[in-house]
Amino acid sequence: MLRLVIVMAALLTALPAVAGAQQRFLTEEAAVTRILDVANERMALMPGVAATKWQTHAPVADPKREQVVIEIVGYGPSSTSYVNAADDPANAAKK
Repeated sequence: MLRLVIVMAALLTALPAVAGAQQRFLTEEAAVTRILDVANERMALMPGVAATKWQTHAPVADPKREQVVIEIVGYGPSSTSYVNAADDPANAAKK
């Protein structure tokens, strides 16, 4: 059951991003609205994920699982740009 919840959460967060990557916006307002809508969809999943992790005593961060999700959706932290280099997890390991 936990695996199903995690896969569904990954798919629900990945699909809007993939679909949105090909979408062109007519206005800046439309682009911002879409970003906020996707963020709200993702935030709506968090209580269920947190409850599942609490009940199963699963760790909050699960790097092995994150790697599986990255392989499934085809992108991850390596395709993320950080405004502040200190926020990049790859740089955190160097500290």
